[in-house]
Amino acid sequence: SSVPVGDSQEFSKYSKMWAKSVLDDPNTGKAMAAFGSAAAVPVISGEGAIPTRNFRFGEFAGATKISGRTMRQLIKERGGKLTLPCTPGCVTRCHRVYNDKDGNYLGKGPEYESIWAFGANLEIDDLDAIVELSALCDDYGVDTIDTGVAVAMAIEAGIINFGDAQGALDLVKEIGRGTYLGRILGSGAATAAKVFGVNRVPVVKGQAMVAYEPRVLKGMGVTLSTSTMGADHGAGYMVGVNLGWTKNWHYVPRNQVWGQVDVSREIQIKQAAMDCTGLCQFLHTPLLNDPGAMPALLGMLNTKFGWSWSVDDFDTLGKSVLRMEHEFNIKAGFSPAMDRLPLFFTKEPVPPVNAVFDVPESELDRFWDF
Repeated sequence: SSVPVGDSQEFSKYSKMWAKSVLDDPNTGKAMAAFGSAAAVPVISGEGAIPTRNFRFGEFAGATKISGRTMRQLIKERGGKLTLPCTPGCVTRCHRVYNDKDGNYLGKGPEYESIWAFGANLEIDDLDAIVELSALCDDYGVDTIDTGVAVAMAIEAGIINFGDAQGALDLVKEIGRGTYLGRILGSGAATAAKVFGVNRVPVVKGQAMVAYEPRVLKGMGVTLSTSTMGADHGAGYMVGVNLGWTKNWHYVPRNQVWGQVDVSREIQIKQAAMDCTGLCQFLHTPLLNDPGAMPALLGMLNTKFGWSWSVDDFDTLGKSVLRMEHEFNIKAGFSPAMDRLPLFFTKEPVPPVNAVFDVPESELDRFWDF
């Protein structure tokens, strides 16, 4: 059945404006369609910011073997499918179908985070194994990021070695079997680390950290520290801001300490409101790049619901969501002291950039000053 729209003609006008912003954006309109979010693998590795070997290094020697370009070539050679919409109406069309060497379906083309979790994170450069590991997680109903980091905890405990693709597959299959080991791994990285007695544990508020080195991209470090959901890159994506990719937004250099909190807060506010619309998280990039994207988004909301919202109203929604989540966390026992990265990020320089996360705790504590 159709969805009621207050002013269908006006809504159509703004919808087309929004689609144009998405398609004109170099990320959502070009790179994502061609390579999926995996396009970022060699780029982030080249910046020294892809966590490797459980956050010991920021560069992965096998990055090109697991890149979006390599995946695209394999999909074409094996008769898979490219440039598919994941849902009706999607204009980005970054979904892909990945076949094995015999041309049989193996899984969907995994996203950047899944490729990292089972790739650079574990020092595995076998794309077939990474796709199969991601597909197993989908079948078992577990998160690829937290599961990949949980496998890293098993490696730290000496159960398998870094670079052991078959060993990683065997471990993840334990989750599907429901064995004792599988139940430990399926409970996520924080639980696995406790059971295995591992003390190098990249989690915030119990959630596994993601595929961006916070010592190199300090703005992402702020988001991963302060997000109400734990180490959630989707709460406030600062990579473009730190690397100067955004055209219509602030540029805060990745190694700069001051200013990261303020911009992370702004983006988290807008992302919280964006999440309420149901629009894809990848579409934050047009908002940061195209001055016409926000008027188009507000136009769709206003003509659908008969509102007269401004940018300030949109931000008010985002602030209310964040405050609600923060209040829930406080009542659940989360103190401001939990808005922190694990200690080793502040003590161990990460090669090749050799940086530490040095945004002062007093700065992090300012996050909620709004």
